[in-house]
Amino acid sequence: ASRCRLSLRERCGACRAMGLGRTMEYESLLSYGLPLVDVGVACRDPPACLPAPPETSGREVISGKAQELMRAMCRALPVRNPEREVSIVSFNMLLKGFESKAYYPEVESQLRSWAWRKPRLVELLGGLDADLYCMQEVEIDSFDEEFAFLADLGYAAVAPQDGSKPKKRPAGAPPRDLAKCAFLYKPHRLELVWQECRSRAALAAFRHAASGQLLYVASCHLEGDPSKVAERVSQTKSALERIAFDQHRRGIEAGDCCLVFAGDFNCDEGSAVCRLLGDGELSRDFRDPWAPDVEPTKEGCSHGFVLQDLYARTGSGPFRRRPPTFCAPARRPNFAAIDFVFFSPLTLRRVAVREPFTEEQLEATRAVGVPSEWHFSDHVPVGGVFEITSAAPQHGRLKGGSKRGREQVVDVV
Repeated sequence: ASRCRLSLRERCGACRAMGLGRTMEYESLLSYGLPLVDVGVACRDPPACLPAPPETSGREVISGKAQELMRAMCRALPVRNPEREVSIVSFNMLLKGFESKAYYPEVESQLRSWAWRKPRLVELLGGLDADLYCMQEVEIDSFDEEFAFLADLGYAAVAPQDGSKPKKRPAGAPPRDLAKCAFLYKPHRLELVWQECRSRAALAAFRHAASGQLLYVASCHLEGDPSKVAERVSQTKSALERIAFDQHRRGIEAGDCCLVFAGDFNCDEGSAVCRLLGDGELSRDFRDPWAPDVEPTKEGCSHGFVLQDLYARTGSGPFRRRPPTFCAPARRPNFAAIDFVFFSPLTLRRVAVREPFTEEQLEATRAVGVPSEWHFSDHVPVGGVFEITSAAPQHGRLKGGSKRGREQVVDVV
């Protein structure tokens, strides 16, 4: 029954009356003027042409078109060789307490409610059927209650934790329910061997049951203010250092392990964070295009991993342009690509890459953004299927998304 997609929504019906907790404040990315991906604007005069908002009470049936788009969002990642492959998805689910927040006023109350959104989350997780989810904006205090459905889907979890330093709060101020990063994984496919939480990242190591290979993973939700480049670089560097430290204490060479560094980076592909991850180093002279007056690092920094951007725009890659991963609702919604998956190409070969928005979903999103009738978050899932390979000798660093040898055929799913 846990594998029946039609039964998921019914089984979750009892959860629709769940209450909301207080959560940490979330700033709209568009309010900071983040760089936007040019995918076209369907309408130049939204107020005149947008359809009237549907009724907000008693919504139980959505349009046939929305159901079709929703089913496409829940499409599975095909793992054809379970003995050597692993499917990994990163997703910012938009925190549970979204209903009580002031941002995105364009989203009607019914679509904001956790009672409406939670069954769609369950359906999405069950539909994608990934071996491992790197999640962002998962609330700490309500996690055990709200994610009790994981066992029915065959998942275990590395629950979200608050790894930040305690801050002084005004006397009498109510407690805050924080939303952090987490992992959801299939325990029959992956064995958890290490975990650690940071202020902006969850870190873990899993042993792939079939191959015995060790897989390190970071799920990140980096600083959202575009001007705080140094903070994002520091958060990234800290996460990489903690992974390297665990490898060192186990006597493992960095090149002998699989590594996936994923999440909502709150910046684009030209950022200091992506330069550090992809090139393995960052000069103090580098300037982030969206904060050119900010020094990203005082003395320069580097790391010892070889990482490649799953969605890098290359002549031989699966995408000629970087696909968007985010589209906040607004009078004139704009798409942005701020969610990333970096992986170790010496030990992981990308077999399939998930297309974040299908063409039909892009068209439906251009007018209203997301969340909407067919999707419950402002982000969409990113990720793919990787073949676990034997570690190979390192012949130079893979810069700019390039690869050694002949480019492998990669499916877009």
